[in-house]
Amino acid sequence: MALRDGRKAEAEELGKAALGCWAPLANAYAFKWQAVWPLLWLALQRDNLTEATALADQLLAHSQQLPAPELRSLLESAVQGDGLDRSRIRRLLWQAARLAQAIGYS
Repeated sequence: MALRDGRKAEAEELGKAALGCWAPLANAYAFKWQAVWPLLWLALQRDNLTEATALADQLLAHSQQLPAPELRSLLESAVQGDGLDRSRIRRLLWQAARLAQAIGYS
């Protein structure tokens, strides 16, 4: 909600706090995407491609509820980045972030 309301700093703080709370759980919390998608969006807005790619990789972890197939395909292409230049990876991540927002992930 903080990100939707334009409170970027608060959204980032809350997202990181949530991930910190879930990190020590014995069974990885399967819904980390609730915190990761807003953080990914913010990383893209800052043009921090390294952070955005690392966050995208978290969304694909086996311990997580997998995203919808179209989202998963975009994320996998960006994370694997086989032979892709940074601008193509950036476009894939933005495409995934916009789709995630449109279907209610963030």
